[in-house]
Amino acid sequence: MPLTPADISELYRRYSDRLLRYLTAGTGDLSTAQELLHDSFMEIIERAHVIEMTDILSLLYTIAGRN
Repeated sequence: MPLTPADISELYRRYSDRLLRYLTAGTGDLSTAQELLHDSFMEIIERAHVIEMTDILSLLYTIAGRN
């Protein structure tokens, strides 16, 4: 089942702080990390119709690492 808007909101609430720490550690810059976090969740929103909740945390880190 594809992600719903409620699923995406829950993902952001649950994982955004953890991803922001990961991105900040990787970039060394909070502002850049915030932009990458935004871009990562925008990609999730754009692809919500084909993304399923299984192994979503791994997918979030993969997308964040690519951006």
